[in-house]
Amino acid sequence: MPKLGFIYTRHVLDRMSQRGITKKRVEEAIAKAQTFEPLLEGKRKATYKRKGKKSLIIIYTPKGKKLAIISTYYDN
Repeated sequence: MPKLGFIYTRHVLDRMSQRGITKKRVEEAIAKAQTFEPLLEGKRKATYKRKGKKSLIIIYTPKGKKLAIISTYYDN
């Protein structure tokens, strides 16, 4: 499987920093995702990876051969 590329906006990087979420964690979670769910009529997708009692939620949209990360946060 080819390696995916990722696009991070300044906004999402700022929010990730505030929430203690690294690019590595996001990319590993996508690679090892437990589920993928379509959102907004298939234009966006969500995935999550459990870590202990928390789930890392990632909202993204495909942009060519890359994934644009829109939001990421922990959910209890």
